Amino acid sequence: MPTDLDGHPLVDGDLTLLPWRDVTSIPGVRDDLVAASNDPEMVRWTTVPHPYTAAHADEFLGAPTPGTDRWAYVVDGRYAGNIELRPNGILGYNTAPWARGRGLTLRAVRLVTQRAVADGVRRLEIHVAVGNAASPSVAQKAGYTYDGRLPEPARQRGYVDELVRYVLLAEDAPKRTDIAP
Repeated sequence: MPTDLDGHPLVDGDLTLLPWRDVTSIPGVRDDLVAASNDPEMVRWTTVPHPYTAAHADEFLGAPTPGTDRWAYVVDGRYAGNIELRPNGILGYNTAPWARGRGLTLRAVRLVTQRAVADGVRRLEIHVAVGNAASPSVAQKAGYTYDGRLPEPARQRGYVDELVRYVLLAEDAPKRTDIAP
């Protein structure tokens, strides 16, 4: 798995994926993380605690789970979301409400996918709750293929959501030449 992109950010136009160890260098990141995590869409489709507090943000801003690589999206110097690659090759991501609708998540998924493949990851997955319209669109546009339902639904905050899987094999990954292994 990639390890914090060897400490270097990835850049695609106005989007920077900043290695998580540098996340606290983003001005206002704690307040932005609290605001984003209390957004109704974030609460509905993720497992963030609710209500999300500054204490939750402080904990999350620490190191990710061992073996998980996480990056912050930064646009115009502001936190705009985050993406992580878990040890099992599963990507997870979210986008702050003020950054949605700009294609940032798609670009972030492409950057991490391309870098992971360059680092030797052979299979990547994105798991999506049925009903979350934005995430399947991102997965498909990034080249991931629908691979069926997962056997266990997600259960959180009184919701039971069926989960579907999108898969990308390394040999099917879009190529990009400006991402060093």
